[in-house]
Amino acid sequence: MSTAVVAPVNPFAAESKDTVMSVMRRDREKFTRLVSDPKNWNVDTRCTGWETRDLVGHMIDVMEGYFKNWEAAKKGETPTPLGMAAMGGTLNDQFAGPVPAGAYGTFQIMDYGIHPYDIEYGLGNKLANIDEASAGLILPFTFIFWQNTVDQEAAKGVDITYGIEVAGPWGGKWRCTVKDGKFTYEPEKGNFEGCEALFSFASPQEEVLTHFGRYPGGSASGDPAVIEKVRHLFFPF
Repeated sequence: MSTAVVAPVNPFAAESKDTVMSVMRRDREKFTRLVSDPKNWNVDTRCTGWETRDLVGHMIDVMEGYFKNWEAAKKGETPTPLGMAAMGGTLNDQFAGPVPAGAYGTFQIMDYGIHPYDIEYGLGNKLANIDEASAGLILPFTFIFWQNTVDQEAAKGVDITYGIEVAGPWGGKWRCTVKDGKFTYEPEKGNFEGCEALFSFASPQEEVLTHFGRYPGGSASGDPAVIEKVRHLFFPF
């Protein structure tokens, strides 16, 4: 993991381009270095059922999908979004919806920042981690994923408010609400007054790796029933 300190930036802001691209290129170089070693090619990774070679195929597939959507955008076409629920089974044809062009850089960090961890874990480093800046740039997108992955069956009749706090310079505090089958969030301006539960993460890395199902990190306090509901409100993708 890199020890270089990168100042926090907003990945959605145009002025953050240099930071996003620098982190993306660094993570991509690490991924390339790991997959270039023939001894690693058939190693089982943290992604269940995937060897290192499968991660390489996944990245090729993702890039081909980008090219297809870019060409469609240049022609003024708008592909029909399939949504997050279909992602697991239809990734080859996936289009989640229109996003700012700058988002593609961070999407690359999601892959090139997390998958080296998957390989290192498979190679025996069970304490592997991802870089703080990589996780910090991915972190805001985890809330967007939650907006689009509410399990409607599990959310029936649910009306709850809870907090999320992530420590560190790339972290922050958010107030989240699930009501009428919808997840909404906003920056927390107080001290989580009125929240029924609070989920705490020691770092952006812990939040991101937990969000993407690598391990169940973080801690929770508050109403046990609400904690249990939140942990089963979203479908995996």
